[in-house]
Amino acid sequence: MRSMRNLFPDGNNIIINFLTANDFFVKTTLATLSHIYPGVKVAGYTNPKEPPREAASVVIIDTELFQDDGLDQAIELLPDIPSIILIKDFASVKIFGKYLTSRRSIVAKDDLRGMGLIQAVHHLLERQRLHEQLLRTSRHLKELSIKDELTGFYNNRHFLEVLTSEVKKANRYKRNLGLVIISIKNFSTINKTFGHAQGEKVLVGVSGIIKNSVRDVDIPARYGDNEIAVILPETGEAAARIVTQRMQEKISGMGLEHEGTKIEPVLSSGIAALGESVTTSDDLLRTAIGALIEAKRNSQSSICTQAEIDERRRVVRENKQIVEQLGERLAGISKEAFRNYFQSLMNAIGEIPMLKRHILPHSERVAFFSRRLAESMGLEESKTKSVYRAGLLHDAGKLAIDPEILTKPGRLTFPEQELLQKHPLLAVQILGASPFLNEEIGGILHHHERFDGEGYPEKLSGESIPITARIIAVAEAWDVMTNPQPYRPKPLSLDDALDEIKRASGTQFDPDIVAYFSNLIAG
Repeated sequence: MRSMRNLFPDGNNIIINFLTANDFFVKTTLATLSHIYPGVKVAGYTNPKEPPREAASVVIIDTELFQDDGLDQAIELLPDIPSIILIKDFASVKIFGKYLTSRRSIVAKDDLRGMGLIQAVHHLLERQRLHEQLLRTSRHLKELSIKDELTGFYNNRHFLEVLTSEVKKANRYKRNLGLVIISIKNFSTINKTFGHAQGEKVLVGVSGIIKNSVRDVDIPARYGDNEIAVILPETGEAAARIVTQRMQEKISGMGLEHEGTKIEPVLSSGIAALGESVTTSDDLLRTAIGALIEAKRNSQSSICTQAEIDERRRVVRENKQIVEQLGERLAGISKEAFRNYFQSLMNAIGEIPMLKRHILPHSERVAFFSRRLAESMGLEESKTKSVYRAGLLHDAGKLAIDPEILTKPGRLTFPEQELLQKHPLLAVQILGASPFLNEEIGGILHHHERFDGEGYPEKLSGESIPITARIIAVAEAWDVMTNPQPYRPKPLSLDDALDEIKRASGTQFDPDIVAYFSNLIAG
């Protein structure tokens, strides 16, 4: 096999632990994987209970090392990392097929020298990377779903959930619970006079003072554009007023300046607490808002509690406009959700059996080589990510084609060929309505165009073909030639496949991209 360049830049971080008594297997594995991952390390060991000290990226288990239930015991001792079961030959797959999972593959001994091992390791590493990315994304999305990005406080939706929970807790144990809503009364004026950037700076400054002024058990949240709410457990109305007074005094001394002019936020605060007439979260919120409205009547910074309103014997009548406006705001916020469109799309189509069995493995390999090719060409990161996504989705249109045509071992009839050539158009029909895939659609639609203009579906030529499509065309041809196909069970060797791509340079493929790909593969 001709030496291959580093297709995985962080190869130095890849460690393979090989549970085997055969040193030749260890050396062969190192030699094979070094073509793709020059810095890879392969360490052999024979006792499942005494693995090498360095944590492995992948573990390979030689089944010939075990008898009876020894393999099961060895697998149970493995850490939660990807693994490969090494079997004598593929006639043994039926025996060991029960061990296959999404993070465990099977490889025959003969494949230790070829693409079988490389693809298995790559597939497991990619799966592990996606697994870790999904965990990080899940944690991040959970954080985003409950936090306000600017202030770091809980957002309105989560605040309402926490408020309901705290009210139930306080009522159950007959404890005090206070609520204060602080509004920057002149926030609109600050934005208009000094700009939104300074307005945000004021809000962040106010939030910082509030955070440093309350106890660890207190719960601040961004209630509105210019409003911060603070839930105060074990706090009655009088104590809540003292806390609010302290916060307002600190905020008034913030001393923010812009172009020589001091920016002084004017604060209005409404306070409420659980009591005889305030027993639910709705009661508490409504009472605090009523007190806030009354506080805003003062032109200067002010604080108002429901008790103070009662003492003045003022009847705060229902303001239908305020009720409607707040109702609309709360309804809008309650529907707020952060959605990862691309992940949702892959989840949706990933449930289709045809995709799992035939299309996705090929698409993942095409996406991998497309991204590496784009990176070697020096394309910016956002473009390489777009190329990767387009590679994953380039054959989505085949979901609409009869699987018997896609897996037909013999020559396709003319009508079958015509239908198969429509798969880029079918993909666009499936995906094209989304505004999130504008960059990827061109690569998906035109990945079967030829550089000489003899391709399909629109017979584009040269640089009129989107660069994403030109990249995917080379990557897909490479994958098709180096893997078994229904019409050609035996794949081409890596050298022969690369020679075929070079021969099609300038006719089927962009010659510049072929040159990059040749350097990437052959070195």
